[in-house]
Amino acid sequence: MLTHKRMLASTLAASVLLVVSGCATMFTPGIQAVPVASTPQGAEVFIDGDFVGITPIIVSVTANENHEVIVRLGEDEMAWTLERQIGVSGGLGLAGDVLIAAPTVVIGGGIALIGGTPCHGDNLFCGGFPQLLIIGIGIAAAGLVPIIVDVTTNAYYELVPKEITAEFE
Repeated sequence: MLTHKRMLASTLAASVLLVVSGCATMFTPGIQAVPVASTPQGAEVFIDGDFVGITPIIVSVTANENHEVIVRLGEDEMAWTLERQIGVSGGLGLAGDVLIAAPTVVIGGGIALIGGTPCHGDNLFCGGFPQLLIIGIGIAAAGLVPIIVDVTTNAYYELVPKEITAEFE
């Protein structure tokens, strides 16, 4: 039979592992490398109006917004828009976050419920311990951490197109 301390320790350990493993941020950090090439090589590259280099080049841009890319060779120029969208890895990260958050919130809510239930006799599922109530609420809130982190770091997003090639004739 599990004691209150063992049950609490096991639940805390499982919750920490679940919370840490669910972040899309680990797979998509919110910064994307976009290769830019041209034929012939040596064209100027501008991102959102700022000169960033000469082709061929790999530019790093944030995935939290669209970006305008201009590739200019002499008098000729070509333009693209890098459009933000939820990417495959971001979508999988979101699904993982939700799958992790749901049981963690339920586990935390259960611990909070046990902690807030007055004890009558030797019932394993009663607590009357304010500490369990507080810990349970904390675990439930921690289940939302991966979603909050991924939303604030734009980890669900990627930019399309993933590479740019300007063909000048």
